[in-house]
Amino acid sequence: MDLIEEYARLNGYDKIPETFPVLTTKPTDSARSFTNENKVAELIKNEGYLEARNHNFISSKWQSDLYSEKIFSELGLSSGGELPIDILNPLSEETGQMRQSLIPGLLTNLIYNYHRGTHFGRLFEVGFVFGKTANKYIESHRASLLTWGQNKGLWSKGDRPVIYDLKSTLEGSVRRLFGKIEWRKLNESQLPTFIHPGQAASIFYEGRVIGFIGALHPAFREEHKIRHDAAVAELDLSALMRGQPRFGRIGLISKFPAVERDLAFLTPLAIAAGDLLKEITKNGSPYLQSVEIFDVFRGQGVPDGYQSMAFRLILQDLENTLTEDKVTQVLNQICAALLSKFSIKRRV
Repeated sequence: MDLIEEYARLNGYDKIPETFPVLTTKPTDSARSFTNENKVAELIKNEGYLEARNHNFISSKWQSDLYSEKIFSELGLSSGGELPIDILNPLSEETGQMRQSLIPGLLTNLIYNYHRGTHFGRLFEVGFVFGKTANKYIESHRASLLTWGQNKGLWSKGDRPVIYDLKSTLEGSVRRLFGKIEWRKLNESQLPTFIHPGQAASIFYEGRVIGFIGALHPAFREEHKIRHDAAVAELDLSALMRGQPRFGRIGLISKFPAVERDLAFLTPLAIAAGDLLKEITKNGSPYLQSVEIFDVFRGQGVPDGYQSMAFRLILQDLENTLTEDKVTQVLNQICAALLSKFSIKRRV
């Protein structure tokens, strides 16, 4: 090798012809975890989020304040082992353990940026978390999102809870993966202490819990002097990407017109909107094409402990024109099912 270098130096590198080496095998495919991570990252970026890249090391105190293996495990987010991984020779107290969740890193980003005048932000991170058992080390793939404040402008009021923005981002991203997530209510004992018990839900996907979403607890925000609303979410990326890549199905476009109808119900606060949506969808088949909540009202004219919830339904027959009699029959069928299961009546 030294002789070749001397020859090139004496005769000139420019006199050595350029040749491309012959490839006898095709390049190795990228690791599945790398491909999945990039795919999810692009989907979340398209929702207006910026990507954070935090260290895998974290303060042991900060981690113990925020992370509970028991609670996170019940939410589908076990780090893989009951014990944290301590660094034998850490550079500082801030890097004493391997992270068991992505959320502590994002909350550190929130506190740092907020105290420097950034009162609106959307961040996410995809990466690995680490845990250990008595005889092995385990890494698990995660995705976590954080949102705080509202981007107030001419066309936006900026007064809605930011957890709705986060919820919409997750639903939209999973929909583009040709999947669907459901939300299930959690009580205070099932949540980390930094999460608001009245604004939290588990993320249910294909038969299992894979994470949670929640607004930051007012006590946590007060402790860290965060004056704006904030919410976080974390989910198991491996569970979310199981069976990927998936491909959507394209159906025929009906030449017959769709019919739009609104239904409003007086419902107890204890009844979850998701349960009502599921029952409406079940009993509106096969003509119900879509249903969404467009209004929730509490106040004058509505008894205490109740709310008025309004749904917009799109009905369509793919083979014939949908008659008014058939529309009425479907609506009555839905109302009868809700009355039977939840004891709620339609508001007129």
